Amino acid sequence: AWKERSSENTASLWITGRGGEKRQQIVSLESELQSSQLSDTYVGYKKSTRVSMERVDEQIINYDLIEDVLNLLLLENHNDMLSLPASDAVISPNAAVLIFLPGLGEIRALSERLRGSYKFGDRRKFDIIPMHSSLSPKEQRRAFLKPKGEVRKIILATNICETSITIPDVAFVIDSGLAREVRQNKLTGTSGLVLDWCSKASAKQRSGRAGRVQSGICCKLYSSQTGTRVMKDQAM
Repeated sequence: AWKERSSENTASLWITGRGGEKRQQIVSLESELQSSQLSDTYVGYKKSTRVSMERVDEQIINYDLIEDVLNLLLLENHNDMLSLPASDAVISPNAAVLIFLPGLGEIRALSERLRGSYKFGDRRKFDIIPMHSSLSPKEQRRAFLKPKGEVRKIILATNICETSITIPDVAFVIDSGLAREVRQNKLTGTSGLVLDWCSKASAKQRSGRAGRVQSGICCKLYSSQTGTRVMKDQAM
């Protein structure tokens, strides 16, 4: 479920049910506005926005939101070419989408969800392609191949695609902002993968994957506050 503000003290709550059907419900935030102890994380926003944002755990992958963004980018545009905001540039109607996820588990979860979706599960229209370091070079090559006909690629990737790999037909990037990085436990001396925000440098690299060869758009699934105040400048 996700919210959008409909007035100062109410919010429109969209609830996703079985089969992907959604229904809208208006809820009151008045009692929450009176009782919530708001931090200064989202100072500058209206109280209703601050209440909503503080109830969101940005480090939990919101698969509903990813699907909604895909729908907005790929299905709600009825023109032959998608015009970029404040720009004369245009994006090819067959442009690929690159989605950055923190790890293999999230890639598998989103892949299964999209393949089972009545919108994105049609293989005549969409090719769901995983991209991570555990794949063989032959399997990774799928992401670079030009799809047949009107098929569009949706590439689900870890940070392997941040710098060294350029997929020419990618024009859309959806960035979760998350990564799994190797960290050492100072108490035990052992190392393991830890889920954390990627660095600002990595976030910049990810957004730069959109439009390496053509114009592009990057959609970030985290707040500007997280991007400026929480993410570190460089990876640890």
